[in-house]
Amino acid sequence: MMRLPVYILSLLLSLSVFSQEAGLLKAEIKTKSKLNKLSKSQGFELVGISARFGKGMENVTKVEESVTSIVYSGDTLLVEVSLVANCCASFIAELETTNDKILNFVFEKNDINCLCLKGIYLTYQIIAEKGEYTFQMNGAPIKMRKIDPNAETEEMELWDNGNMKSIKVFIGGVLHTEHLFNEAGNRTKSLFYKGKEVTEKVY
Repeated sequence: MMRLPVYILSLLLSLSVFSQEAGLLKAEIKTKSKLNKLSKSQGFELVGISARFGKGMENVTKVEESVTSIVYSGDTLLVEVSLVANCCASFIAELETTNDKILNFVFEKNDINCLCLKGIYLTYQIIAEKGEYTFQMNGAPIKMRKIDPNAETEEMELWDNGNMKSIKVFIGGVLHTEHLFNEAGNRTKSLFYKGKEVTEKVY
């Protein structure tokens, strides 16, 4: 398996391009983590973490903790999990591997004074070989959530420095909107698809 040097990335994803329901959350990897070092020695390396509000998941008190997306890009595994958190929370993440088939997503929530709860998506970016894994969240087993095939889904791509490169929005599997960002993480263009018609907005 291809091994990469240690990267400590802080990925801040702003999805406010979709609606006022979306927002910005802070997420970072816990430095000097014994769990992360042990995972790396076993062939897994946590190289990125991001957090965002789930669209339509505002003012909720319970969201099923589950894996909502698994995507491979080369030797990188992107796993998205869902949970409920304080609207103003920030996250510090670790990765624990008890063996070569169980990935435990460990995180700490820093809840400051905030009067609401929202559904949150955390995305872990891991150097890992392709395989069939069992997932846990803070030591508790979680399962894959079945996604409505007609629902809105997103596909994200990152620059090498960890900043957002593009966000593609699909509705029922059909490309609906594409947002493009430069390497500094600034949005440069949005493309809107309606059948064969494509319109764009430049920023």
